[in-house]
Amino acid sequence: MKKKRRLKKGPVAVLIIIILVISIGTYKIINKPKVKEKDKEIEEPITPPKEEKKSPLEMSLSEFTLEGYFEGTVLTEKEVDDDYMSNIIYAGDSVALYYTINKINRKEVWHQISINPKTAQTCDVYVNSVKKYSSYVELFKEKQPEIVIMTMGTNGVSTMDKDYFIEQYEIFLKSIMKARPNTTLIIQSIPPVPIERDEEGKALNNQKINEYNYYIAEMCERLNLKFLFSANAMKDEKGGCKEGYCTKDLHPSKDGNDALYEYAKKHLGSIN
Repeated sequence: MKKKRRLKKGPVAVLIIIILVISIGTYKIINKPKVKEKDKEIEEPITPPKEEKKSPLEMSLSEFTLEGYFEGTVLTEKEVDDDYMSNIIYAGDSVALYYTINKINRKEVWHQISINPKTAQTCDVYVNSVKKYSSYVELFKEKQPEIVIMTMGTNGVSTMDKDYFIEQYEIFLKSIMKARPNTTLIIQSIPPVPIERDEEGKALNNQKINEYNYYIAEMCERLNLKFLFSANAMKDEKGGCKEGYCTKDLHPSKDGNDALYEYAKKHLGSIN
């Protein structure tokens, strides 16, 4: 009877161990724990989202401002002296007239009462309430002014649609710029009115004035004109005209005009 031949244990055992080691290593590599996405995100530096600037049109009455907006158009703080201010001509509607009534330092005042950007295109104009010219275009052509602050809009806010208001204001300003291209023409904001007009739901109110001032600044940016946002110089903490800064007929009082003057003085140096 033949004896069964036994395999030697040595080489076989070594081979089995090698196979097991390779298998275990491969398993570990394949099944290596993955780093969770959350862990990755935590390890990486986190950049906070950039906070978007709030549109002035979304601001409340008390926080409304145009300072810091329309860069290069809205004038920033840089003061001039009283001699510089004495050479300025104030022009526009009856708001301009009150620079004479309130005896504010100025060269001349060109005005017509109760006008808006549409009627201003064809109305006659008074210089210092005395001499009359047939139009603003004629006046600019003849006088050839160096620097003019134009204030207009109070009479249009309550009666003119915003788009029509801006369209007509742009036509008016372009006609002046064509008549006297070398004049430094600065557009001043519409001044505020007492807060009671907002509370009572009047057609001429601060909410609308703020909106129109925003679109006037936008128009100035298009026309490459400077915008003097002096309205806030006359406002109280609620966003309406400070007590004593407006007359009963909604024109700037002496205190209101002084505030407008000082604001202009502190900002006109940034024209250039």
